[in-house]
Amino acid sequence: MAYSWKAHKALGWLVCLVAAGAVPAQAASVVTDGINTAGEWADASVIIHDRNEAGIPDDRDIKSIWIKGGHSLYLAVSAYGQRLDLAPRDSSSAFAFGFALGDGQTWRHLQLDYSQARPVDQRMRLLSLDGGARDLGAATYAVGDTLEIEVPWALLRPELPPQQAEVKNFAFEYRAVSGDVTGDGEVNLMDLGVLGSNWGRVDMAARQGELTGDGKVDISDLAVLMVNWGGHPYDTFDGTAAIERNLPVATHAPEPLTALSVVMALTSLGGYLRRRPKL
Repeated sequence: MAYSWKAHKALGWLVCLVAAGAVPAQAASVVTDGINTAGEWADASVIIHDRNEAGIPDDRDIKSIWIKGGHSLYLAVSAYGQRLDLAPRDSSSAFAFGFALGDGQTWRHLQLDYSQARPVDQRMRLLSLDGGARDLGAATYAVGDTLEIEVPWALLRPELPPQQAEVKNFAFEYRAVSGDVTGDGEVNLMDLGVLGSNWGRVDMAARQGELTGDGKVDISDLAVLMVNWGGHPYDTFDGTAAIERNLPVATHAPEPLTALSVVMALTSLGGYLRRRPKL
């Protein structure tokens, strides 16, 4: 019993490829820590860019959104400033990102919905918009130089396509207007009413009318509200003009081909060839 010369040569080439590191590498994984690590989003399936808008502070003006699949559905959001100010101290912000996920024929209309007015562990939710808004569960998020969001696929099963899904109908809205206590993008009597109901209280947050960061609702917070009465522009985007890339996202955890798996395969092949009678 012996190897054929051709099989021996093929094995030699494969071993050389493994040794040289020519085995396909695993796609860059995402750590939901709010830090855009080099290469982390280079293989994103979807890349969206929004323009820099006048009248909106750069740290509240969304620049880019990346989407990729794998173990979960991952999204990253950057601003024109050094970081996205998702929870500004002088307003109660709200962020919504809408999209459709499907197999090309059947679509689910979804929305990631953040509200600074909710308790911390409930602030980022995934909503289904089919047949009325329905809360599907919490998404994990972190804010640093980038807002990074992780949505477990379990929230979308069993209707989720098994291998990959197309993504379309992008839209987002980020309301972070100074003096806006309720997070609706306007500064009006609703905000004044919330501030007045908490007047003089301490250990308050923006959603309770505390807009200056000192923890107390008082005349300084009223001044912020009055200076911004009527509201200011906030960031919205319909997703039709600045989609740089739109490929299907993987809806399952990838099984990367590693050097170890190739060596194991070669060992199995070698055993087979040793047992095979020479022709």
